[in-house]
Amino acid sequence: MTVTLAQAPAPDDRPIERGLPTAGTIAQVVVAKYLNHMPLHRQAAHYARLGVLLATTTLYGWVEAAARDGYASSVEELEEGLNAIAVPVRDHTGGVIAALSVSGPVYRFTQERMREVTPDVVVAAAAISHRMASACRRSLRTSTGTW
Repeated sequence: MTVTLAQAPAPDDRPIERGLPTAGTIAQVVVAKYLNHMPLHRQAAHYARLGVLLATTTLYGWVEAAARDGYASSVEELEEGLNAIAVPVRDHTGGVIAALSVSGPVYRFTQERMREVTPDVVVAAAAISHRMASACRRSLRTSTGTW
């Protein structure tokens, strides 16, 4: 008797084609870098202590992917029962200075709901960024340059 086992391919819904990181992992790296001020080389060392070997250049690539997409999300990856979306808020130079985040329990903030609200969160973060950049430019124009 011959038994043949077949396994269906796993769904590839990862943000980086053929990559290992999930959106939540990328979100964790971005939050650690910009909100917790943890440089990528220190994050690589942290992951190495946990037995996960990641090059700083790999982490940089993940951050670039999040920047390209304009947001990062987490589906019960950082904390069981919690889903989240994070969108960068930028200053007048385009540098990330904060993040706008929406999170909630998985039973209320489902993946479907996350997909529905993500565009609104991206628009809101862009509006905040625009207002902050405008205020900064006004401040720079009126500044006397003295402290």
